[in-house]
Amino acid sequence: MAKKTELHEVIAVEPTLKERVAKILQETATTFTKKDGHFVGRQVTFESSIDDDNKDLQTKQIEKQVESDLVDKQQEIVTTVTDKLGYTGKFLVKAWDAALQIAVTNGSARGDILIDGNPLGTDLPAVFLLEMEKNLRRFREVCDKIPTLDPAKNFKLDGDKGPHIYQAREQERVRTKKARRYRIMVKSDQYHPAQVDTVDEDVPVGVIKTQEWSAKFTPAEKSDLLGRIDQLLDAVKQGRVRANRQVVEKRKVGAAMMEFILNNKINVTDDK
Repeated sequence: MAKKTELHEVIAVEPTLKERVAKILQETATTFTKKDGHFVGRQVTFESSIDDDNKDLQTKQIEKQVESDLVDKQQEIVTTVTDKLGYTGKFLVKAWDAALQIAVTNGSARGDILIDGNPLGTDLPAVFLLEMEKNLRRFREVCDKIPTLDPAKNFKLDGDKGPHIYQAREQERVRTKKARRYRIMVKSDQYHPAQVDTVDEDVPVGVIKTQEWSAKFTPAEKSDLLGRIDQLLDAVKQGRVRANRQVVEKRKVGAAMMEFILNNKINVTDDK
């Protein structure tokens, strides 16, 4: 028979859990606002428009330089917004459940969290519900910083690249070289030499194609996520008002709430 966790054990670890959550939320917010390159992948290629037999030395040098420059422009997606939220969510679930268990043992008033009449959690202590209001507001602040896709790039889901990854419309840029051409302004005669003018022109040598991927949210996904948090906040407030007192017991509700916020896109249940 598994050993039951006693109240003092949960109380002992709660400050550590709260401190860890604070750091994770800050790190997640920093990733969303200052490291959104983690959610972007890019592949840039060069296709020459001149046959090998017709390439002069300048063209070959330009192509070599372009190919060298493009090496640093390649980029792989580090993670997705969904995975980042899932990683952060697991820490929040542990802290939320610890807060619930402490509140339950205090025998405080209880209430239900109802979404459209369906319970996400029942018989939850008022102290926990009050704490959940604070936690959800803080989590909403982080989610409000989620980077979103640029509508101008016409992103579409790319199932081949992976779940929650979008592909932008391919962009093309013409690469040119300078070519000098000579024009005879005045023809020569027996008394005067010809007058020749020189003109520098840009001559296409190839096309640089850029293909971009992103693991950011669409504006609609972000709006839906924030709407779900707001809906849950309202339900928590209403549950606190309806709360009643009853006997304490160990409970878990963090995973159910987090998976609702993330629309069941990722499992945040801690199996340990």
